[in-house]
Amino acid sequence: VRLAVAMLKDTKGDISIHLPVKGDLNSPDFSVMPIVWQTLRNLVARAATSPFKMLGSIGKAGNKDLGQIPFGAGTAQLSPEANALLDSLANALKQRPMLQLNIEGTSAQAVDGPTLAGRVLHRRYQELLYRQLQEHGKQLPADIYSLDVPEKLQDRLLPQIYQALQQSGKVADMPSMPRRERHAWQRQQVLTYMASEPLYLRWLAQQRAAAIRSYLVEQGGVDVERLYLLDVDEKATADNNIVITRLHLDVL
Repeated sequence: VRLAVAMLKDTKGDISIHLPVKGDLNSPDFSVMPIVWQTLRNLVARAATSPFKMLGSIGKAGNKDLGQIPFGAGTAQLSPEANALLDSLANALKQRPMLQLNIEGTSAQAVDGPTLAGRVLHRRYQELLYRQLQEHGKQLPADIYSLDVPEKLQDRLLPQIYQALQQSGKVADMPSMPRRERHAWQRQQVLTYMASEPLYLRWLAQQRAAAIRSYLVEQGGVDVERLYLLDVDEKATADNNIVITRLHLDVL
């Protein structure tokens, strides 16, 4: 009931219900209140079962579910579709000041793992290059992850990454093979490990939740005090290479 009231109260604390009624005012059987109470019961039920679709109508998103924000495989970057949903959600939240939004970041190993592994490996190249620049007293960029790592340098850095993982038992020992095949084998070992590492999947889920909160605050104008990050779910399911980050409503 508290959630339903928060869904119905506007910025002035008023609850407005548009209820067209037909009847004969002169009839002793005519009564508006039963219709009003039935409408309120329906609104409470809708707020409990489909709160984000109800917010969709408030935020002028039609019947869209604003509680499911899609992300592409292996990325925390918001798509135009996700931006449109968050724009409508921000609009609705500003009209319903009693609502609190809880954001549950998610990731799915089967979908996110392979793409995420490539990103993580590239970040490791950047970190190693940054360390080398430090050791040689070279000029350092303001952002470590803006470094460009040429492919030839990546080839030289890969054995360092593989050997570190091998020493900690996270990848297999390299069997005897021709020299020209070693690089591809090591790279595949590293990527396979990174694709299934729970810490990387957890990091991605956290990045997705943070991206949603940042957008709602910076682009949507929602007070950050109304937005909370929940513990993430790294074992979510996905459909058509799309992973859904789930939102939940509460009352302030």
